[in-house]
Amino acid sequence: MVHCRAGISRSATICIAYLIWHKRIRLDEAFDYVKSRRCLISPNFNFMTQLHAFEDQVLSKKITMVSKSDAKTLKSPA
Repeated sequence: MVHCRAGISRSATICIAYLIWHKRIRLDEAFDYVKSRRCLISPNFNFMTQLHAFEDQVLSKKITMVSKSDAKTLKSPA
């Protein structure tokens, strides 16, 4: 369980960030998921800016990790 005083901005931001990181999903999907369970969420502008940057960082790492993994597979002897 995650909560803050009002359960509108901080706790929602943490939950959204967790979903982006753990499930590797886009910000809009994570936001909709959390919003469907707590309709009052409204992360403040600065948190949303940070979530966008976090999404870019996490999802670009996923692509890098996959491409490195694919490169290893392609280079390994058959």
